[in-house]
Amino acid sequence: MKFFRFPIIARWILRKALYNTGRPGKTVCLSFDDGPDPETTPIILEILERYNIKALFFLNGRNAEKYPNLAELIREKGHITGNHGYSHLKGTKTKFREYIDDVRLAAENTSTTIFRPPYGKITPRQYRYLIKHFTVVLWDLMAYDFDQNFDKGKVLNLILTKCRNGSVIVLHDKPGASSTEILEEVIINLIGKGYLFVLPEGI
Repeated sequence: MKFFRFPIIARWILRKALYNTGRPGKTVCLSFDDGPDPETTPIILEILERYNIKALFFLNGRNAEKYPNLAELIREKGHITGNHGYSHLKGTKTKFREYIDDVRLAAENTSTTIFRPPYGKITPRQYRYLIKHFTVVLWDLMAYDFDQNFDKGKVLNLILTKCRNGSVIVLHDKPGASSTEILEEVIINLIGKGYLFVLPEGI
């Protein structure tokens, strides 16, 4: 089963995490996971700059280490980089110390203040530790742009029909994701619906 929204029970357990913009009115936040990537990240940055939109980029520590100039370019363009772990570990399948050490390893090249768990999978113990050191940012809408069973038309339709006031939307800047093909159309359509693109309150 695919969850487009973060599950309600998990929201209750991880209740200090951010799931929406926290701002009034028709606001939406774009976020991108798993980069930086030399093929997709520059395209996304160019589109965002064209529409003067700032976004969140949750960087894979290994990729940020491999492409430091791209990570820095994201920040130079006015976007916020977050920590997405070094090795993209699934918290529910990883021992506590190994998981925390992986997040710490990624921090130098990504962020020491904002964290998004890969897959959104994290144990209560991992969460209790990390929430003391990071703002944990999850999401309101997962677009599945990385899923080969979701063609770009399906991803676009999902975003345009499921987006709501305050949505934090997850896309990906990595090979195989359809984000670069649909991003501009997403932006144009959401602007047409009256949405304002923002960063979440407090970030």
